[in-house]
Amino acid sequence: MKVAVPVEDQDHKNTRFYSHFNSAPYFLVYDTENDVTEVLHNHALQHGQGDCNPVHVLADLNVTGVIVSGIGGRSIECLTHLGITVYQAVTGTISENIEALKRGKLAKYSVERSCGHHRRSGCGGH
Repeated sequence: MKVAVPVEDQDHKNTRFYSHFNSAPYFLVYDTENDVTEVLHNHALQHGQGDCNPVHVLADLNVTGVIVSGIGGRSIECLTHLGITVYQAVTGTISENIEALKRGKLAKYSVERSCGHHRRSGCGGH
């Protein structure tokens, strides 16, 4: 499984969750099978307001799950449509959240719990 986490910076050992999926400066991508971590710059930030959507980039990387502390309904719908499960982060480090995911202890994030001002805007294309 490949899981992506929106993060503040490139220091994958000490970085923290970024509070919102689309506007995260970076994504930590962790491959649970190979125990490999990489940090990717969120190039979607270069698009205009409302077009910041890294969903398709993550799908192209074969990410199958994301762990987030904040996300809009449009992104949840797009991720789900592309076969990527969205999980609600819990208090703790990124490593602790990844371990919780491996143990099946993270709840799925639903559109109903998303940031309401981002609902139902369509997926856009990249």
